[in-house]
Amino acid sequence: MGQEMDELRWQVELIKPRIPWKKSPLLAAELGGRLCDWMLSRENLIEDANYQKIVPNLYVVELSRENFLRNYQPINNQISEQWRDKMAEHLQTMNDRQGRKEYRFEGKLQVQIRPGDNLEENQARVFSTVIPDQDKVTVPSAPQSILQEIVAYLDLLGAGQRWPVYLGNTTIGRDESCTVFLDIPLVQEKRLISGHQAYIRCDKHDSLLFDGALSGKPSTNGTFLNSRRVNEQGSPLNDGDLIVLAAPDVRPDGTERPGTAAFRFWLLRKESV
Repeated sequence: MGQEMDELRWQVELIKPRIPWKKSPLLAAELGGRLCDWMLSRENLIEDANYQKIVPNLYVVELSRENFLRNYQPINNQISEQWRDKMAEHLQTMNDRQGRKEYRFEGKLQVQIRPGDNLEENQARVFSTVIPDQDKVTVPSAPQSILQEIVAYLDLLGAGQRWPVYLGNTTIGRDESCTVFLDIPLVQEKRLISGHQAYIRCDKHDSLLFDGALSGKPSTNGTFLNSRRVNEQGSPLNDGDLIVLAAPDVRPDGTERPGTAAFRFWLLRKESV
């Protein structure tokens, strides 16, 4: 039986330039490295009964239409093959470093490249999932871009700033590549908040708060939800929850400790759309 894209459990990541002011198109060499990083991200992994980590083996990469037509379409198959080789080699390298077969693919590694909507030339949108060899997946030519759907907001206490939270991953930190980039002078000066401090992962049903980077590296000073440290499995978010970065608690105005930050998490109400 074939599976439609919407029936699968897809992880979605918006890849942006590491240097925010870089406006040049995202090219295949750089994007291949970013795919390797994304492949082994904690939220992508499924653990089997033998403690092996199963990583996604089907990837759909979307690029801006202009970037795709100019830099990818003429050699689409060649780039896909090069990426597959690079990702397989990266997985083997990580297993060699562990001294055992820590990571594996469940089925044949597949990479598809195509144009997508609402993307800048320096961005890419990556869909990934685990699909066994015996299953055939039908990927629509123009899927709905779930990353564009806003499901919640983060209000920075004491500053009047607000950021949208999307389906997929919303990263938070001091680094310019984060979705919620904290370019507040005291945050940048004190460096209590990590470059990649935390992220929120949302699907159609739940929102989870994680500490640290998508790669699994924890933050330096921790992330706290309603004064409790966020655990490794992620902490469920509810409407009105208090998120504090780099300190267990702060005053409601977020001014208890200079260089930290506090947010209120607000679910998007349907009537406000």
